[in-house]
Order: sequence, then C-alpha cells, then structure tokens
Amino acid sequence: MMLDQIDPRLSIGGNSPPATMAETLAAALPDDTASLRGEIDALAARANAFPPPRKVKTDADLDLVASIATDARDLLNRLEVKRKEIKDPYWTAGKRIDEYFRPLTARVDTVVNFFQKIADTYAAEKAAKERAIAEAAARKAREEEEARLAAAKAAEDAGRLKDAGAHAAKAEAAAERAEEAEARASASADALTHTRTGSGILSTAKEEWAFEITHYDHIDLEALRPYLARDAIEKALRFAVKQGMREIKGVRIFQTTKAQFRR
Repeated sequence: MMLDQIDPRLSIGGNSPPATMAETLAAALPDDTASLRGEIDALAARANAFPPPRKVKTDADLDLVASIATDARDLLNRLEVKRKEIKDPYWTAGKRIDEYFRPLTARVDTVVNFFQKIADTYAAEKAAKERAIAEAAARKAREEEEARLAAAKAAEDAGRLKDAGAHAAKAEAAAERAEEAEARASASADALTHTRTGSGILSTAKEEWAFEITHYDHIDLEALRPYLARDAIEKALRFAVKQGMREIKGVRIFQTTKAQFRR
C-alpha cells in the first residue's frame, strides 16, 4: 500500500499548488530545484517502501525510520534555504516598493484623516441638531394635542358641539404632526444628514458602535468567548503551557515523548 493511500496528507507532493499557479511560478522563477525535486521523489519512494504495519517494533525498524526522518528533516531544511534564496530578491523588491510609496500614501492619508474627522464632527452635530428640532416639534405637537382634547371635552360638556368638533379635528392634526416629528427624531443618521452638495457629492452618515479599553486587566474575557477564534485560543493555550501552566479548566495538559534523531 502506498503512503498516499494511507493518508493523502502524507503524500509527498500531494499538496502541490494548482497547475496554473505552478506554471506561472515556473515561468517567473529560476528553475534550479530539479535536483531537490529528484530527492523528494526518492524520499517518497523510501517512505512508501516502509513495510506494513508501519510501526517500529525493533531497533532495526527504528534505524530505518530514523534514517528516513533524518534525511527528510535535512531535505526540508535545504528546501527552506532554497525557498528563501529564490524569494529574497522579490521580497527585497517588494519592501523597496513599499518604502517608496509609504511617504506618498502617508501624506494623502493625513489629508483623508483630517478632513474625515471634521466631516464626522459636522455629521454628528447635524444629526443631533435635526433630532433636537424634531423632538421639540414633537413635544409642541403633543402639548397642542392635549390642549385641544381638553378644549374639545370642555366644549362638549358646555353643549358647544360645533366648537368641540373643531377642537377634536385640530387635536387629530396635532397628533399626526407629533407622530411625523417623533419618527424623524428616531430616524437614522443617514436620513438626518442626507445632503447633495453643490458640487454633486452625496453626503450621508452612518452610526457605528465603537469601543475604548479603559482597564485592560478588567476585560471580561468570558463575555468574549463566543467571539474568540479557535486558533487564537489554541495560541494562548500553547503559550500558557509553555510558560508553566499545568491546570486549565476544559483542557487536558499532558507530557508527550518525541523521538529525536541526529547524525
């Protein structure tokens, strides 16, 4: 049984990039890895030839496994050296491009941030002003509604039905104005600041929740549990165990034994 038939993830070369990507890289990068690729094929053949049940039972088996593992580790290190050797010129060029554009983008970014900030302030103030105007109009309309309803009742009690009807109609109109004003008072910042400027730019606003850490040590991490990525938790666990923690609720911390080989 071939090694890649046991577990495709173990197949050397089984995780090759898509053909199109490989072809693109082959055309762009110096192809001086032929000997290394030959060594990979040879290593794969040795690994696949390891006899079933693929378990170390004797020192002779250990010698074979150690030989393959040591050669594989050596080949892995040489592949990493070659990867860096090929990548470094591109990485250096990319870094120089970033350095060239950094002061240019920084200048423009300064302008963006400055004017964005003053525009944000104006939008917030405009939304607050529009809400205040709408709230005041709603209060005035509700007060008029109540006064008209009281006047309608008084007129009805006095037998002045015509006056009572007129007051009731005006109370209803005031109630409608109050509802419209209340709706505007609770409208979004977008609706309150929606403006088409003289130059034709559409200016709107949106409200977002933000946060500021006031006491880092007081943050309730339990409340954040549903929002923590699993890999972030595992990274924290690895660091905690490395620092000496041996008891963590929900985690089994144990020692493992790993074989090491060297020539």
